[in-house]
Amino acid sequence: MQEYELTAVLKPTLSQEEVDEILQNMKETISQQEGEITAEEPWGMKRLAQVIHQGGQKYLEGNYHHLRFALNSDQLNPLQNFLRLSENILRFLVVKYVEIPTPPSTEPIQGASSATTVAQDEEKPVGTEPVTIESENKQEKTSPPTVSEDKENKQLTVETPPVTTESEKNQEN
Repeated sequence: MQEYELTAVLKPTLSQEEVDEILQNMKETISQQEGEITAEEPWGMKRLAQVIHQGGQKYLEGNYHHLRFALNSDQLNPLQNFLRLSENILRFLVVKYVEIPTPPSTEPIQGASSATTVAQDEEKPVGTEPVTIESENKQEKTSPPTVSEDKENKQLTVETPPVTTESEKNQEN
């Protein structure tokens, strides 16, 4: 069985008894197809994004209802036919339900330092220690980059000093 979600927009002029009857018919149609309703949520009256013209009437709002149910995919047509033929349903949408995993926690990792911020009109280094890079049997040392703000042009500038290798430093001495 596949899980589905159904959102239906009913006419706003219906009484609560009529709404309950339509919802009961939807549930019976799902049950007759050996389906199982897992969640039901009335969303209530909401303003529509566009005017819906149906039967010579203009509808600016609708009564929203949301159902989640499990049903075999080959048994979905009778429900959709019922929804299509009902004059009291302005619009409906049936989609497969896919559970979206929750993102990992945004809590800071213990022992991690917070990001360095730049105050206005100040120039501060991003890091505090020189960075050592090893490549092709050479050790390279560089100073940390500096960040400055140009208020007039509303720009941030990041300056990175040139990388010097140990052999270049030895040649200078």
